[in-house]
Amino acid sequence: MMEKERNDTKFDLIEMREESQTLCLCPKRGNIIQSWKLDEEELIFLKPENYQSKERPTCGCPILFPFCGRNEKDRLYIDDKEYETGIHGIVHTNEWEVLEETKEWVRLKTSSNECTKLMYP
Repeated sequence: MMEKERNDTKFDLIEMREESQTLCLCPKRGNIIQSWKLDEEELIFLKPENYQSKERPTCGCPILFPFCGRNEKDRLYIDDKEYETGIHGIVHTNEWEVLEETKEWVRLKTSSNECTKLMYP
């Protein structure tokens, strides 16, 4: 694990390597892919300003669940119930727990909380 600073907070970045690829993600920031390199060429990157902000990251590659983009009127309808969702679903701002990690892969999980239950059953 690598460490990066965000204002007065430190958080871990997980770096995985396989052949000519390197993937770096940040479980504490919605499990967002912070960097992906292929043959040392940066294909995805997260701007440093995003780490300095406590707001939702605006680049990189987050996990989008249960949808990407926006729903009509920022609402999700499930079983005749209406949920206010915002953009990109609910887990891209959650903190993720690292369950297992090797140099080539990682297994993570996130759980529902009071905030996610307001947006998704």
